[in-house]
Amino acid sequence: MASASRCWSDETITIQDKMIYPDLMLEQGLKWHCNTKAVEITPLTNLDKNLDYQWTSDDGKISSDPKDKKVIVEAPGTYTIQITDVSNGCIKKGQLTIPEEQNKPSEIVFSAVDVLCHGESNGVLEIFKTVGGFGPFNYTLNGMAIQSLLEEDLSVGKYNLEVKDQFDCTYKVEFEISEPERVEVRTPVELSIAFNESTDLTFVSNYPNSEIAEVLWTNSKGDVLGNDLSLSYSSDFSDIIYVDITTLNGCAARSEIKINVDTELKLYFPNIFSPNNDGVNDRLEFLKIKYRRTLTKLSFLTGMAIRSTMQKISHSKPIQMVGMALLMEKKQRLAFIF
Repeated sequence: MASASRCWSDETITIQDKMIYPDLMLEQGLKWHCNTKAVEITPLTNLDKNLDYQWTSDDGKISSDPKDKKVIVEAPGTYTIQITDVSNGCIKKGQLTIPEEQNKPSEIVFSAVDVLCHGESNGVLEIFKTVGGFGPFNYTLNGMAIQSLLEEDLSVGKYNLEVKDQFDCTYKVEFEISEPERVEVRTPVELSIAFNESTDLTFVSNYPNSEIAEVLWTNSKGDVLGNDLSLSYSSDFSDIIYVDITTLNGCAARSEIKINVDTELKLYFPNIFSPNNDGVNDRLEFLKIKYRRTLTKLSFLTGMAIRSTMQKISHSKPIQMVGMALLMEKKQRLAFIF
C-alpha cells in the first residue's frame, strides 16, 4: 500500500504449470494383410496408475473393451485413444491408422501349350512370374499344389491356376488346354487294275498339304514304295498298299488300299490283218507275250462263234496267223513267259 508520501513497493509472483501430462506413443506402420484376423494395439505411457483410457473409431471395428489400455481391432481403419490422468484431469490423445495392404497378386504371367495330337496328354503349363504380392509364392492347379513352375503331360480340359503369397493373398486365372483335330487320311478301300497296268494312288486328308511333313507308301511286306503325295503303282499280283502321313506336330494316320490285279489274259485277234491296206491278209505273229501263268484255254472266234479251242497251251513256237488261218503243228504248245 502506498504511503502518504506516495512511495511504492512492487513484488512479482510467478505461477508455474505443475500439471503432469501422460506421455503416449503408438506403434505406426501397421498394415492389414489378407490373412490378418485381428490386431492388438497397446499404447506406451509414462504413467501406469490413475489413467483412464477410451478407444474410438469411425471406420474400424473394436472387438474388445474400448476402456482397456490394450485394445483388439478386427478391421482396417483409424483408431483414436484418449488418456486422462484422473489425479489432475490432464488429457492426452493419440491416433493410429491401420490401412489395408494394396500390394496383392494381380497377375500370373504364364504360357499354356496345347497337346500336339488329338487324344494325347502332353499339354504344358509354364509359370514365369507373379505380378504383385509378397513372395515366396505358392501355386495350385485345380486345387492341387504344384512344386514346379513347369507342368507337363496335361490332358485336354479347363484348368484353374491360383497363386498365394506369404500373406495368403490370392489371385486366380482360368485357362484351357485344347487339342487339334484328329488327323484323317482317306483312300479308296479297294481298286482293281489290269495285269502290269500302272495307276496313280492318291489320298485325301483333313489337313492341308502344307501341314503334312511326311508321306510314306509301303506294301504288305513293308517295302517303301514312295514318299510323295501320290504313287504311280503297277504290279503283277494283288497286294495291300498302305499310306502313312505325319503332320508337322508329329501326328500320324494310316489308310490302306486293297489292290486286286486282274491276271486273266485277254487276247484279241483281228479277223483281217492288212497294215499296208492292200487287201491281202498279212502275217500276224505273237512273240514272247509276257505272262507268267500257263494258259488254260485259247479260243479263236469268227464274229461271235468259236472256231477252234486249244487247251493248256504252254511252250513251243510262236503263234503265227494269216488272216484267220492258224499255223501250228499238232502237239506243239505255246508258252507266254516273262
